[in-house]
Amino acid sequence: MTRESDLKGIPSVCVDTICVDQTNYERRKTTIGQMSNIYESAIYILAVPDLHLQHLINGSAMMKTVIDYINQHSDYIYSLLQGDMDQLVQMDCDFLDAIQMPQDPALRQLLADYCSSFANAFTRKQKPL
Repeated sequence: MTRESDLKGIPSVCVDTICVDQTNYERRKTTIGQMSNIYESAIYILAVPDLHLQHLINGSAMMKTVIDYINQHSDYIYSLLQGDMDQLVQMDCDFLDAIQMPQDPALRQLLADYCSSFANAFTRKQKPL
């Protein structure tokens, strides 16, 4: 982690590999309580289900769709988690360029303000139509 320039500003990281026993109610309740205590003091929480990824993919078509979507948009999600609005806006502009959206700034701003698929929708309350 210390070699990743994007992560150098994070003072500490807790890697959570807790497995919750779903068959034992009391143990599950205790484990979730411990997790809650840890998560309450966290600035960021990023769940990485790689340990059981194949199990999740095999579980349902919907789960596979969600995992595929996360993989497809991982750079955007990473920038969103980092609060890197400049990078998010740049990715939005790159997308609009790729679909050959006219370069009209007013039109692009309307899309940013009113569409739920751009950075503004993820970082602030949307304007009503």
